[in-house]
Amino acid sequence: SLLDALDAFLRIRETDVAGVLDEQARVLRFVSLGAALLVAGFAVGGTLLTASFLQRRVVAPLDTLRLATEQIGRGNLDVRVPVVYDDEFRRFADGFDEMASSLTQARVDLERRNTSLSEALEQVRTAQNELVESEKLGAIGRMTAGLAHELNNPLATVLGFSELLAVVLREHPDTPAAELRSAYVEPILQEARRSRLLVRSLLQFARRSEAEVGPVRLLDALDVAIELRKFAFDQASVHLDTREVPDVVVIAERQRLQAVFLNLMNNALDAMATRGHGALTVRTIVTDESVQLMFDDDGPGLAEPTRVFEAFYTTKGVGEGTGLGLALVARFMESFGGSISAENLVDGGARFVLNFTLAPAALPGGFERPTLPHEAQLPRREAERRQSVLVVEDEAPLQRLHRTLLARLDVDVHLANSVAPAKAMLASTMFDVIISDVRMPGESGIDFYRWISAHRPELASRFLFVTGDAEAPELIEALLGRPDALLRKPFDAREYLARVAQLLS
Repeated sequence: SLLDALDAFLRIRETDVAGVLDEQARVLRFVSLGAALLVAGFAVGGTLLTASFLQRRVVAPLDTLRLATEQIGRGNLDVRVPVVYDDEFRRFADGFDEMASSLTQARVDLERRNTSLSEALEQVRTAQNELVESEKLGAIGRMTAGLAHELNNPLATVLGFSELLAVVLREHPDTPAAELRSAYVEPILQEARRSRLLVRSLLQFARRSEAEVGPVRLLDALDVAIELRKFAFDQASVHLDTREVPDVVVIAERQRLQAVFLNLMNNALDAMATRGHGALTVRTIVTDESVQLMFDDDGPGLAEPTRVFEAFYTTKGVGEGTGLGLALVARFMESFGGSISAENLVDGGARFVLNFTLAPAALPGGFERPTLPHEAQLPRREAERRQSVLVVEDEAPLQRLHRTLLARLDVDVHLANSVAPAKAMLASTMFDVIISDVRMPGESGIDFYRWISAHRPELASRFLFVTGDAEAPELIEALLGRPDALLRKPFDAREYLARVAQLLS
């Protein structure tokens, strides 16, 4: 019985223990689940706290730095990073702000240096232009005696034959016109044209350079230099041969190209003048894209061919040369996109070789060359209706010339000695053509044209400038854009009448 009771008791205890164990397992599972949930909660919270911390302490300052860097990249050097973070980022922000301040100061310094460099460059350009003009004036000064002789000779011929013509007409009024023309008038015309050509050559050379590189007729620039130095070559018994130079167009600048040719001619002349004889020959080699011009002289040659283009290098005596001529020639050729070289010839003498780029197209017109008097009569014109021409000219002899020439076109001529009376005439008279000088007392001819364009625009296309002003052609061409609107003094009577007749038609 006792054993049965103990067995029953043990079974009951086993049942209780099993229940306890089940309860313990259930509780353990609950505790484990709770612990897992608690750990997960802590993990999520920690992650959120970490993310918030990183956002506030790392991401936000880096984003601020990124935005500031972008502003720097756009050129805003005044941007700064606010210092509100921990020490590490505070040092980083301070470094960024110092960098921005340095960049700002560097930009200020750079702008100041750029301004200084621009001013220095402008001063260099001004000095170069002044140097060019100084060399040009020096060349003109060296040519003055020869130019005076060249002008005095034709003027003496004109004056002498004019006086003889007046005497013959007074003493022998029945002398046939053909005899008078052959004996007196033709020499006057020829020498007057010669004087005009020389003056135009001098004006073209003396005028300030346009500094615009473009198509230039090679022979035009060469003819100017030849006309200015022809007398000096003749006096020194030095032959100048340019027959082998073709009429081609090169890339250059007209006045500087004239200076290049004149300088090379002067140097060759100086080298040969002391011998009392010599020759300068100009030859040309033309290809599809380039032109090579060679100046060959039979002088003593070059002492140091490789140094002749150095500034201030000269073999002339003190006071005879600055040593800048050939240096400027080399600079000019470089500005044209060309080059120049020098060498001694095997048989003696020196050679300068100029290389140009051939221009793609030819140019209309060209430099005026000496011509013999024309036999043809001045043209006459009979108009269907009577037309009126207004001439604005302050010189009385030229007024008479205008009136006499225009009489051949069968027009009414009205004369004004300045712009003010010309404006008054326009208020009461209708004109078909206006002919005006440029330099006059009071308003200039260019001022008059601007007034015409504003108040009488129908006459703007019938306006002809007649001037001897060296600077006027560029002004008039820029103003009107019509090369045929300008006639240079002294003008050819046939060309004058043709221009006016064209405007009247």
